[in-house]
Amino acid sequence: MNLRILLFGGLLLALPCIASAKSGYVDHDYSVECETHDETKCTVKSNKTIKSVRVEFLSHKAHSQSGFVKKEFEGCPTEVSIDFDASPKAKFFIQTCDGSSGVKVIGL
Repeated sequence: MNLRILLFGGLLLALPCIASAKSGYVDHDYSVECETHDETKCTVKSNKTIKSVRVEFLSHKAHSQSGFVKKEFEGCPTEVSIDFDASPKAKFFIQTCDGSSGVKVIGL
């Protein structure tokens, strides 16, 4: 009985570590923060230099369609801003200057 309690307790303690280890890499390399007023403005931050960001979204506004916005950045900054007229529910495809890439999903 005590062994079952110890095993179950150990499993419960390990679950948050397992879950955070999976998403921690993405959150560590890239973060996205968005504000929505008349349009959505998102700031993408990275611990690597950013070459381009492509944002795919599904707009929920009348007479708007789903689509994407792609922006290239000169000088390889580590923080960039993107404005678009769409819902803040989006998928961000980030390409860095060293050739690596990442995906960050928000609001879905």
